Amino acid sequence: MKLLEPFDKGRLIEVGCGAGALLHDFTNMGFECEAVDTSSAAFKLASYLTRDNPKVKVSRFPQDRWRASFDFLAAFEVLEHIEDEMSALNQWASWIRPGGRLVISVPAHSKRWSASDEWAGHYRRYDREQLIELLNYADFSIEHFESYGFPLGYIIEPLRAWHHLRQLKREALAGSFNKRSARTDRSGTERSLECRLFTLQKGRIGTLIIRLFCSAQNFFSDSELGVGYLVIAKRK
Repeated sequence: MKLLEPFDKGRLIEVGCGAGALLHDFTNMGFECEAVDTSSAAFKLASYLTRDNPKVKVSRFPQDRWRASFDFLAAFEVLEHIEDEMSALNQWASWIRPGGRLVISVPAHSKRWSASDEWAGHYRRYDREQLIELLNYADFSIEHFESYGFPLGYIIEPLRAWHHLRQLKREALAGSFNKRSARTDRSGTERSLECRLFTLQKGRIGTLIIRLFCSAQNFFSDSELGVGYLVIAKRK
């Protein structure tokens, strides 16, 4: 939100919107929003949660009318779910007007691959040079590149990995190990671990701790210590 504040507000599409919570933030900033999520569960949930917001339209599949229609395309923790990442970037670029911006986040560091990546249906995590090269090849020029999630991510990621490893083992024992596409679909809306921790987070002390960690990560945004990358890139 902070990085997008200086820009003139226009039309924005969020790819892989999940439950659609960010769409409310975007419209409050002044954006006119569309969104797409091919997961039926995410589409239904996002459609329901944005039903009273006239500035939001949610679609299940890409639309022909989107060609060169948007000033911004946002895709947070999406690209790692797509096998043919270059085709996805080329499609997204076709939806952005010349001079428009791509705003994405991805999990960082291939060496940090864990059970959480397996559980979510990821194809990869990204190293910095790999991501820069990919975006340049897709004809984007990078305007902002930062690392996020340190130090809190180093506490949360092992906990999530342990939780997801247990889930994967239970699924394997039950003979219900899901295909990668099904794991990708559920990753947008399944928040059982977060729900368990929510009572700790929502209190005054929990809120203060989260705010402190969010402020602390700003000191490490130019480092390689984070667990993810956040990038703004301009379509050439």
